[in-house]
Amino acid sequence: MLIDLNIHWPQKNYQTPLSHNDIVKLKNTLVTLEELGYTHIALNYTLNHSDKIPSNQTINPINLDLLKEFQNRLKIYTRVTIIVDEPSQGQSISKLQNGFDIVSVLPISEKGLLLACNSLDIDLITFDYSKKLPTFLKQKTIGAAIKRGVKFEITYSNFLKNENRPQFINNTLNLIRASRNQNLVVSSGAQQSVELRSFPDVLNLLQLLNFKQSDGNNLIDKASKVLLNGRLRIKSYKQTVMIGEDV
Repeated sequence: MLIDLNIHWPQKNYQTPLSHNDIVKLKNTLVTLEELGYTHIALNYTLNHSDKIPSNQTINPINLDLLKEFQNRLKIYTRVTIIVDEPSQGQSISKLQNGFDIVSVLPISEKGLLLACNSLDIDLITFDYSKKLPTFLKQKTIGAAIKRGVKFEITYSNFLKNENRPQFINNTLNLIRASRNQNLVVSSGAQQSVELRSFPDVLNLLQLLNFKQSDGNNLIDKASKVLLNGRLRIKSYKQTVMIGEDV
């Protein structure tokens, strides 16, 4: 089982539908993932903190019917990433939890990070690795999230862009330090197929960031736990039971 938890869903907001070109580009990305050996992927819709969340019937804009041709080729899940600045913006999380397989937060301020680490019921915390981190990452703050089982995501696609690489390296090393290399998962964050890499290539990249090659299986295990935990939350909500590890 090879997982990528962050494939960009190219929809800017609830009001703007996907264009034909968006769908073609997304399908090309999925074909590349399949060729690289990935088996489970999560399509990630990013929700700005200022966006209004619609009714429950339309709370998840990711339309998997557009990707029916991949039904027996890839296991595709849905994810939402909420950009959080102020603590009040975390209130919308409860509305989203049962509409997506994975719920994650991208904090853009110190208050947002504290909220995500200490109290939000989420699966993942991620960052914009092309920009400076919202605050200095303290071991106590990051450790609070780790104790609650929350994982931290590194998105390697930023490393592939020359203009983003120095900031990506600095941010990632800070996260590794603050987390003590615990509860980390690695995803692509890819918006197009050229931003994808095979898992051996990802491991080679991570070795430049002080990861050992033996950490590879651990990263896969953490990614599967993120997906499993999110799925169990939804299954519990629907009062069903899931058996087996192949989520």
